[in-house]
Amino acid sequence: AEETAEETAKTKTADQPEAADGAAKAEGAATAASTESQPVEPEVVDQPAEVPEKPLAQAKQSLMYFFWPLILTILYVPAGVIWIAVRYLKYKSQGMVLTNKRLVILKGLFKKKQYMFSLDLAAKAIVTQGFLGKKAGYGTVSIIYQKKEYSFDYVRDPQAFVDACKKAYEDTQDSVTSH
Repeated sequence: AEETAEETAKTKTADQPEAADGAAKAEGAATAASTESQPVEPEVVDQPAEVPEKPLAQAKQSLMYFFWPLILTILYVPAGVIWIAVRYLKYKSQGMVLTNKRLVILKGLFKKKQYMFSLDLAAKAIVTQGFLGKKAGYGTVSIIYQKKEYSFDYVRDPQAFVDACKKAYEDTQDSVTSH
């Protein structure tokens, strides 16, 4: 009877690890299923305490970072303002007037110049327009007199102006022939 009791005790102790292994296996399968949907957290291993991090130096940008943009601004902004001022003065100091007797081109800010052309020369005026001039509606009207070209730039609708010159010339021819 003692032998049977010892065998049963051994069997129970031997069965318990198997039962424990079976439960662990079942738990492991459940854990494996749950780890597929949840990330596994790494184990925390005790490490020696680290020395706290202290900044030793910091690299700062030099003000030379702004040097070239500042130089270009100092050079080009005044140059741009001067250029615009010169263009504006030139714009205000020029003109082209068509009368019933002649075409007058006025130029000059300090030294005023007047170029007067008869209507027959005005009727032969040449229009020049670049790509942008065609799109924006401006161009140059030029008159050639004694192998010299007299031009007026940035004329709004230059072809209409030359057509007006031709019409004025034709009207003077009609009035001369009718008298």
